[in-house]
Amino acid sequence: MLARDVMTAKVITIDASAGIGHAIRLMIDNRVSGLPVIDDRGDVCGVITDG
Repeated sequence: MLARDVMTAKVITIDASAGIGHAIRLMIDNRVSGLPVIDDRGDVCGVITDG
C-alpha cells in the first residue's frame, strides 16, 4: 500500500491565526481528522489533529 492509496487528494488547510472552533468545524465538515496549518506565506508550519 502506498501513501497515495490512503491520502486525501483535496487538502484542507487552516491559517495559523484561525481559532480552534474554526479548525473543528473544518474537520467535521470535511470529514478529516487533521489539518495542515499554514503561515502568512502559505508555508506549512504545523499540523492540528483531533487526537
